[in-house]
Amino acid sequence: MLKKKRRQTLNVNFTPTKLSSSYILDKNVDRIGVFLGEKSSGKTTLINLLKGTQKEEAPKATYAMEYSFVKRTTNNRKEVVNFYELGGGKELADLASVPLTKENYKSIVYIIVIDLSDPSTLMDSLEFWLRIVRETVLLFSGFVNIHNL
Repeated sequence: MLKKKRRQTLNVNFTPTKLSSSYILDKNVDRIGVFLGEKSSGKTTLINLLKGTQKEEAPKATYAMEYSFVKRTTNNRKEVVNFYELGGGKELADLASVPLTKENYKSIVYIIVIDLSDPSTLMDSLEFWLRIVRETVLLFSGFVNIHNL
């Protein structure tokens, strides 16, 4: 008799951060996305989708930190989205702090890309990258008093 596997669910509660409306509507503010994840997890593919430059051929491997951007103008508002992609997987995780500065900390987002092709490594990978983001932000907040900026 075959036993059914129990499906595990992960409940995550997100608390949205309230930003002032003047910041959200501010003209010409650059946005920054930092993509982290294991090698061959789909970071480049996701960035290409977001940029609207999806290519037919397989993306080339990313080494170290790769930068790209997209410019758009909508409703007389210039928008620039900067993409930083950390290549090399866990070996280069220390580079996650490179794009974070005193000038851009309000407009930066860390995106963790998880490889679902190997479910056995999913949680370890997610925990590793969450720890890296947490340490990066804590290190940054230790150097800069973000409440007085």
